Amino acid sequence: MLRTETFTGPAWQWEGLAPVSVSQLSMASTPQARLKRDVLSGSEGRHLPLHILFVHSHVAEVERCLQELNKMHFTVSAEIVRTPEEFSERLGSYSYDLVVAEYPSPDWRETQALELLQLSKRQIPLIFVGGTLQRETVAEFITRGAYDCIEMGHIGHLPVAVHQALDEKALRDERDRAENGLRHSEARYRALAGNLSYGICRCGRDGKFLEVNEALVKMLGYASKEELLGVNLVGALIQDADKRAQLLGQSGQQGLVDPIEIECKRKDGAPLKIRVSGQEVLGEQGGLDAYEVITEDVTKQRQLEDHLRQQAARDPLTGLANYRRLAEVLDMEIKRSVRTGREFALLLFDLDGLKQINDRTGI
Repeated sequence: MLRTETFTGPAWQWEGLAPVSVSQLSMASTPQARLKRDVLSGSEGRHLPLHILFVHSHVAEVERCLQELNKMHFTVSAEIVRTPEEFSERLGSYSYDLVVAEYPSPDWRETQALELLQLSKRQIPLIFVGGTLQRETVAEFITRGAYDCIEMGHIGHLPVAVHQALDEKALRDERDRAENGLRHSEARYRALAGNLSYGICRCGRDGKFLEVNEALVKMLGYASKEELLGVNLVGALIQDADKRAQLLGQSGQQGLVDPIEIECKRKDGAPLKIRVSGQEVLGEQGGLDAYEVITEDVTKQRQLEDHLRQQAARDPLTGLANYRRLAEVLDMEIKRSVRTGREFALLLFDLDGLKQINDRTGI
């Protein structure tokens, strides 16, 4: 294996060999020259360092490739391998921006370098360079995954192909990062929405379910999401017409809807009290597209509150109103009498033996 490096100056050298000066050729006003200038337009100074792995048996041809890249202000760190074993070892140990492979090569099958590169799972552009390349061969290589094929007689095209390959690779990498980020975000959202104790759904403007999470399915007593998706939200979930209009934006309000509490029924007919909040979802054109609704089952909470109120106002043994409840009702009636001038009567009953029963087992 041979190794070469190019530096920011106009000269580069092989390790162990004398420096070779790179002639500074002027760029004539030709279509190829104009294309080269287009590659460099808008750039300042040299390109970022470029690490290239050459699969080649002729040092002189590699030198020509490097000369063309150097003229186009690429700063190149290059390495050469001759055998498939060396190629696989370098791919597994180092990072490269580009692979340039000789075709045909005496030590390689037609697309063996490309096949080994694909087996390595490394997303590196590969360009074939060679003598005379038939159109059918070029088409086959590109179909198999090569980025480009360039004849040595037109090696001046190499910098343009390298620039385009690197640009496309950067775009693919950015797209892949964006797609991975989106997949992770969606996975986190699905995990969050699926494991919440809150029911979450998206419904259309007509109130029909579009998406639901598992918590809502269990809350409403359905067997599956598919079964619940067949239920109309307006007709089956929300029974109060005024609150339904408020939640779904049919009462003229816009934006985030304040939480409301409604009574509905599970699939088995059991009563259910839920706290519901929702918001409008706008489409691409800015118009109303759907509603996102979050529901919380407050049935047990309300039952507990009712139980606590009963305990505070009634005797736990007899269920009769206790002294605290008597004081509340009496105070309320006195204030009503003062306000309206209406008289009221207080009737007291004495139940035989109740005091003894209460003293023994009551409070």
